[in-house]
Amino acid sequence: MRVNIDWSATFVAVIGLATFGCGAGQAEPKPVECGQSFKAAMTLVCNVDQHLQLKDDNLLEREQLRGDYLQEHVKNGDVIYHRTLWRVQDTRARAKTIRELSVEAALSECPYADALLEEDL
Repeated sequence: MRVNIDWSATFVAVIGLATFGCGAGQAEPKPVECGQSFKAAMTLVCNVDQHLQLKDDNLLEREQLRGDYLQEHVKNGDVIYHRTLWRVQDTRARAKTIRELSVEAALSECPYADALLEEDL
């Protein structure tokens, strides 16, 4: 007596069990938050002068030092994006943008935005 096996049905059953049976009960891994938060990055931006301990350098050199520091220390993608945009803005628009972002980050003050308005390159 010989038993006939339907190989196509067996194949579908094995693939179905392998696909759905092995993954059952496993939760998707939660994304790991790494890097710098928006608030931490904006805190760096707003306090850039305190981090650099700037003296009375000329205004262009001061802005270059600020830019270099932020380039090296800001790692948050959103702030990097906005920094790219504000680099081409005039001083008043840059101060306004930075102030708006600091409010969005729930910071009570932003000395860098204040300094930009006072310097007004």
